[in-house]
Amino acid sequence: MRHVTPTGISLAIFSAVSSGVVDASSGQSQPLCEPTGELWRTWGSLSDMGGVQPWSAHWSRPKALRGLSKGVSIMGARFEDVAGTRWCATDNTALRHRCMRSWDGVRNASSANDFGAEFMRRVRQAQVVLKTTTPTGNERQQLTTVADVLSIYESFMEQGGLFHALVFGGVMSQQVPNDGVVIADLIGRVRPDLVIELGTAGGGGSVQWAAAMRRYSASARLLTIDPASDKLAGTPLTPWNFRWGAFDRCPHCVHLTQTPEWAAGTIRFVRELPTSSRALAIAHEAASKNQVVLVIEDSDHQMGHVLSNLEAYAGLVSPGSYYVVQDTRLGGPLNALHRFLKSPLGRCFRIDRRLEYLLYTQHHEGYLYRLKGCSV
Repeated sequence: MRHVTPTGISLAIFSAVSSGVVDASSGQSQPLCEPTGELWRTWGSLSDMGGVQPWSAHWSRPKALRGLSKGVSIMGARFEDVAGTRWCATDNTALRHRCMRSWDGVRNASSANDFGAEFMRRVRQAQVVLKTTTPTGNERQQLTTVADVLSIYESFMEQGGLFHALVFGGVMSQQVPNDGVVIADLIGRVRPDLVIELGTAGGGGSVQWAAAMRRYSASARLLTIDPASDKLAGTPLTPWNFRWGAFDRCPHCVHLTQTPEWAAGTIRFVRELPTSSRALAIAHEAASKNQVVLVIEDSDHQMGHVLSNLEAYAGLVSPGSYYVVQDTRLGGPLNALHRFLKSPLGRCFRIDRRLEYLLYTQHHEGYLYRLKGCSV
């Protein structure tokens, strides 16, 4: 087996998300996170909806970045700077030139009108330099696509069963870190008064979303719905955690009902099939009392069930908010999503690939933005 090391790949491209620069006028460190350029221009329109803050209200653009117009920026990361100096770093002139040419399409992408679809497609097709080392110590450099690098990580997650080890707040979540961060970020930006989660499992996702909500509102609520049909009784999902081996793998884990988010009343669990009359009645009543509603579909991933959930809850998503369809890496959710978008209900939604800004996701094409002025 060969040992593969990505020599040209660097997390430096995302360092701008967590770091800052010093504004010479104030001496204060400011975040490098403001979405800039054509790619993000449409996000500013969120400001005209009650309860939703404009992106500019959350991210202040430091003076060091003013005037930056070359290339495409996404969450403050400047792809045009990184491609030549990091991802394409090699002494092999021919490989370096081929690699850098593959990024021309990314630098020239303008995705203001397609919610980042063309930009993400070009990024995944762009190339990076890899160094391959054999057990005998021989090395060779080669080019591969960003998509291939991401598939290697996907293989490690799946074949190693690493998603079973993912925990949030002491509760098993099975949320890949990239996706957990992005969804929590989305919740913090859209600021929904109500999140409806279809599929609870161990409850770690519920805790993560509720924790994000509590940061901006003590009154925000999360309604999580799951049939939990495995002869469960008593408090929500106790045997489910044991079925997945959560407490064997995570001795410090706790039950969903032992979390601060549950104790604060932020989370409400309903044991029902999401499309049951009782679940729908509860969801509609909760939505009627809140202005901004975001829905997360994470049920059993069968195409029929996911499609039914999409159709049943589409009308509850507020204009300017999102319907997040998880695990589109699987055929069932992805096929259901595409069928939904072709239906009369789906005409009011658009795939927003800008939220795939960390590149690796198990929910590709799964972030559905509900258009304003479009009645479901």
